[in-house]
Amino acid sequence: MALAAQQSLLDELMGKGRNAAKGEKIHKYRFDDPNVCKYMLVDYCPHDLFVNTRQDLGPCDKVHDISLQQDYQKSSRYEKLGYEDDYERFLKSLISDVERRIKRGQERLRITQGDPNADNDPHSLKNEIINKIKSLEEKITSHVLKSEQLGNDCRIDEAQQVLNECEEMREEKKNLETQLAEEQANADMNKAMEVCTVCGSFLIVGDIQSRLDEHNSGKQHAGYAKIRATLEDLIQRKAQMLEKERTRNVQKQEPSNRKRDRSESKDEKSKRHHSPSSHHHHHHHRDRNTKQRESSRETNDHHHHRSSRHENNSSSKERHSPSTNHRHHRR
Repeated sequence: MALAAQQSLLDELMGKGRNAAKGEKIHKYRFDDPNVCKYMLVDYCPHDLFVNTRQDLGPCDKVHDISLQQDYQKSSRYEKLGYEDDYERFLKSLISDVERRIKRGQERLRITQGDPNADNDPHSLKNEIINKIKSLEEKITSHVLKSEQLGNDCRIDEAQQVLNECEEMREEKKNLETQLAEEQANADMNKAMEVCTVCGSFLIVGDIQSRLDEHNSGKQHAGYAKIRATLEDLIQRKAQMLEKERTRNVQKQEPSNRKRDRSESKDEKSKRHHSPSSHHHHHHHRDRNTKQRESSRETNDHHHHRSSRHENNSSSKERHSPSTNHRHHRR
């Protein structure tokens, strides 16, 4: 495993043709070549994260070339070939595996260590033994004083009975102290454990900081932490791309919507122009104009008639005037 990882690292840094003989033709890979690792093109290959750990994925059989990654990310086809979706699915499968392992580990600890809130809590049992020992010590001291008082009162038999009870309590106290020592030893051997919610490893509760730092910087923990961060970033980038796409679609639809609105507005105006009410208004307006013209014609006829009558009257007066008759007579 270690040798394969070293070869993969050298291939990534120096290329697959690093050992080619002079004059030997070296195959030039493109980023869309089937033999090229698409995970490496997107970001990094997860196979390189867990080398020589319990979660080792084995060496990747694809080509790792940082220059191909740069070519892909500068290409016009970047994020359009589905590589990111495949990468996201693979990372999700790795996280699903570790989540199942975390769940199994937590279930195992519940079975072996029990529920800390249950009655069989070892800390609760230890405190109970300590309280019993303290109570016995107080009773023993009281019985010793009582036996001395009875001896001073020459009540020998009663004093002896109190001393016998005192010895029984000393024996019980001794047994409790032995039990307490065993419980303490078991607690030291079986320290409370917990499961790391990032990588699924077992940790000692309340362990010293240096051991926790060593765990957090280890390949397994750091690898899964990196995968979780990468997966979150991929999901966020995808959401941003979808939002940009939606915005572009809305912007594309706006001109057509405005054009459609203008067309609908023209149609509405056309409908109003040819509507019955419009025709009625038009006919009404035409009738009114016709009436006005007829009224004007009648007025003109009336004036013309009056003018004609006036001219006829004037002519008649001239014919019948005396001066005219006289001139006519003299002639």
